[in-house]
Amino acid sequence: MDYVSFYLLESSDDHDRLLRDIWKYKRQVIESSHNIIQRVFPLNVESQHDRKAPILSDQDIETFKNNKDIQANIIKSLSWFLWSLGLKLSEDGTVVKESDFWLIKRSWLRLRNHNFLRITRVLTFLCLVGMEDQAMSFYNCLVEIYKESKFAIGETTMQYWKDAIKL
Repeated sequence: MDYVSFYLLESSDDHDRLLRDIWKYKRQVIESSHNIIQRVFPLNVESQHDRKAPILSDQDIETFKNNKDIQANIIKSLSWFLWSLGLKLSEDGTVVKESDFWLIKRSWLRLRNHNFLRITRVLTFLCLVGMEDQAMSFYNCLVEIYKESKFAIGETTMQYWKDAIKL
């Protein structure tokens, strides 16, 4: 799969989905799909949970870092993912809770929830493609959520998130 053309909105993923269509998926679809996140936030290593997930090459990573259209689409993908968690990017670029966060969090803010792994992937992806500021903003919001929900998230998950942004 050509991830550069996928992120430039020129081609579909290996499941015949266009990125612009994925951004329209409802929360239930995002929650129930087990391969979307690997396609929208690809890494440079094999996925432990989806052996068919494509892997970014060093050349892909450099293109992602340097192409303004791709960077803009990464922001759209991040906004889409944050929305699925009840979060959003504010005008100044910080990640904050949506007004309905308290309701949406019930679907993911639970002990050993698979979304914790997804969050780790997104943080890793953002750092990989040169968007460390966005990763740090997301992480800072997660730290605030952790303070309110330590039992659900746990120290181990927080350490994975910290490691993902290389703190």
